[in-house]
Amino acid sequence: MSKWFKGILLTAFIVVIGFFSIFWIYGGSILIKGSLFTTQNDVQIKNGSITLAGTLWMPKFVKNPPAVILIHGSGPSTRSDLNWYAKKLGLQGYAALVYDKRGAGESSGNEDSWRYFSFDSLASDVLAAVKSKP
Repeated sequence: MSKWFKGILLTAFIVVIGFFSIFWIYGGSILIKGSLFTTQNDVQIKNGSITLAGTLWMPKFVKNPPAVILIHGSGPSTRSDLNWYAKKLGLQGYAALVYDKRGAGESSGNEDSWRYFSFDSLASDVLAAVKSKP
């Protein structure tokens, strides 16, 4: 092989390695690293007559990780809105819980009733999640 051809191959190799390094470090890597370093378990949280459907993201290689509960916004939010953040926290070594808001997604409650719940009842959902055992 000529020196010129070897130079082209080396340059191509460096470009490919650089691309995959950037892919691994930034956004696209969460797809790969998420499945390698985190687990997700579906959970149910009971709060009186309401059952909230959620997902608990856990880092695979951290024993007794600190935990975070991600809380939805004011609309009919489901856990799919927050799964990206939960997976990212799992990659950082945190346990992260996300759940469907009352009356949204797989949680119990009338489909439109999320509009009428008080802040106290929504806060009690968070407290029920804190007290629940995975």
